[in-house]
Amino acid sequence: MAINPDTPPSGGWLSAAAPRPAPDTTLGVASLMKVICTGNALSDLLLTPIHRTILGLHFGPHTAPVWRAEPGQTYTVYGIHFVRGFPFYFIELERNHWTRVPSVCFEIVDSRPSRLWRFDSFVYTHGREQRLSTRLVIAIMLEEPMFLQNLVDCRPREIALMREAATIMDTEFAASEET
Repeated sequence: MAINPDTPPSGGWLSAAAPRPAPDTTLGVASLMKVICTGNALSDLLLTPIHRTILGLHFGPHTAPVWRAEPGQTYTVYGIHFVRGFPFYFIELERNHWTRVPSVCFEIVDSRPSRLWRFDSFVYTHGREQRLSTRLVIAIMLEEPMFLQNLVDCRPREIALMREAATIMDTEFAASEET
């Protein structure tokens, strides 16, 4: 399956042509949503009480997750996944290595979404509890339940498809910024 940016929205990678927001040229780059890492550990210094509660439920109260994201580094956001209502950004930490990171560790510097993103929201059962999952990601992540896991496991097919989508997303605002 190749990614075609001209595929119509019926199962394709792109949404129907929508008006573009005014370009934000403050970064001097032609790209979509960007965030800057403000911290790479979920320390108490980064978290409000509500963050500690929500992330404690997600990760467990005795874990101290650390991400390899470099503080001060700017990252392109390739999707957003809301876990228990809390947003996680899908970023590429290094070439062909994508991961989800909690938004509390990042500050948005360019908020433009990709035209490749699709919205999905559903309720699922975890033990005896019902939870809401909401995603704003590329279509294949919604269509193939194992895509994200296979991508994180560095499977060649998923890496190739994500690289193709990332290349489109990295340059999708270039034409509007050149004029």
